[in-house]
Amino acid sequence: MQKAEVVLSILSEQSKINKDYRFDRLYRNFFNEDFYLHAYKELLNHEKSYKNISLDCSTIKEQIILMKKEGYKTLLKKKNKNTNDDLFINLLLRITNILLRKIYEPLFLKYSYALSQPVHHYTPLKQIKIIGSRKNWVIQGNIDKASVASDHNSLAFLSIKINDGRILELIKSFIATGYRIPVITDIYLYTIDQQINNKCTEKVFYCRYEENLLFLIDSTKKEALEIQEELNRTISNVTKGTWSYQLTNWNDQSFIFLDYEIRKNKLVHSKESNVQLLVPSSKIKEKIKPFTAQGKPRHHNRRINLPTREIVKLYNDEITQLYQYYGLAEDVKKKIRSFRYYHYRSLLKTIARKEKSTVPKIIKKYAFSINEKIDCDQYFYQFVCK
Repeated sequence: MQKAEVVLSILSEQSKINKDYRFDRLYRNFFNEDFYLHAYKELLNHEKSYKNISLDCSTIKEQIILMKKEGYKTLLKKKNKNTNDDLFINLLLRITNILLRKIYEPLFLKYSYALSQPVHHYTPLKQIKIIGSRKNWVIQGNIDKASVASDHNSLAFLSIKINDGRILELIKSFIATGYRIPVITDIYLYTIDQQINNKCTEKVFYCRYEENLLFLIDSTKKEALEIQEELNRTISNVTKGTWSYQLTNWNDQSFIFLDYEIRKNKLVHSKESNVQLLVPSSKIKEKIKPFTAQGKPRHHNRRINLPTREIVKLYNDEITQLYQYYGLAEDVKKKIRSFRYYHYRSLLKTIARKEKSTVPKIIKKYAFSINEKIDCDQYFYQFVCK
């Protein structure tokens, strides 16, 4: 049989050449030893716990015999699975995911970002900043996750491109027994993307990040409302009405997307983008809550019994992750300083409470200092652990 890489390359190329092509005889790839080795290699890159379980040719051949008889149905329903059972099921999931990914990934829209292959949230935000200058209306929407999950049961959207009852039955068995195939959700959302893309004109920029939909529109209010109604009909038809949306006049109001506040800077009239990416004040207030009481910094009760080094690491990780997430925001340093005021003092109070001491004594004892440069490559809170 052909190597897995060769088969996958052929599938991907066929999708690129003919987007309407229907694939058959996919299930036979579960009779190919190299697919198990390929999936095992990929599995080890993500699941270190399987390193102690060897996969030899005789084991693979036994599993191929099982797959020819569709014995996976009994295995999936088995209550007390052993380590080898778990490995085999994970390999089947990997192979299924790989096959579907190679068929569908060439079809995914440029500005639709998948769940199974995460893209940094900076990517769509940068695109919004570039394209947004000439847009004046915004429609935001969210696809209900429950709707996605329920539509998985029918898999009708898969049969559009897959003409192989055996692999569709395998996928149904996975879903029925609670196993998740990551790319399935992306394929479902792709069917929505297709319908939306057919309705979009040059006036409408469409972007989807996982289940979050965004439309930037260059039009009058009347046209924007007409576009909204058309999109509502289209998406509701696919999702059975399970999506929520909101229309915003971007010239007058900002909007929130991926937890960024996005607004127009009316003072910018040059060729540069007038789109501003900001940290929402509400997010900073929300993040500060665990570290304050009645508007003042307070100790963190759940951390008092942890080792001092671990307490400092937790606080450093929190502020670093916050800074990194909002790295594109124009006001990130200002907002981080606001957060840091309470966060740092909470750190000091937590260690002081742990050691039954005072904040000044703790600062002196551990030589605490703040990195004023606000650089995500360095620790925000520096100290000497004695």
